[in-house]
Amino acid sequence: MNENSERHMKFILEQQAKFAENLATQQERLDAFAQQQAGASAKHEERLNAFAQQQAEAWAKQEERDAAWRKQMAEVSAEVREWHAQAMARSNALDRKIDELVGFTGILRDALIGLTHHAERHDREMADLVARGKETDARLNALILIVERHISDHQ
Repeated sequence: MNENSERHMKFILEQQAKFAENLATQQERLDAFAQQQAGASAKHEERLNAFAQQQAEAWAKQEERDAAWRKQMAEVSAEVREWHAQAMARSNALDRKIDELVGFTGILRDALIGLTHHAERHDREMADLVARGKETDARLNALILIVERHISDHQ
């Protein structure tokens, strides 16, 4: 929709520039002709008046086109403002969602750090239990040997 409006605006501006250029050229020709024909007959005077009338009509048509163009530009401007407002609303919504995600990321980071510390503490406790288990196994083996010797000595 925006490209179409831009192409339409560009076309209107080009046509307006061409028309203004043509009008300026015709005005120059009219001025030159008027100088050549100063003191000309009534027939020439009528032709000049007709040409001037055509120029006036052309200017009037151009003014109508300009008014239509201004109206159309106002409509396009309103559409652009509406699109901009919608884009800003979407951008603001995305900013809020990004802020929420950043907050959630911080919470997850903190939870992960807490779980990592808990796992490290658990690993240390398990290593301590394994070491104690080995000591207990050694003591039990020593006790079993003593009991076995004591039983074999009494038999």
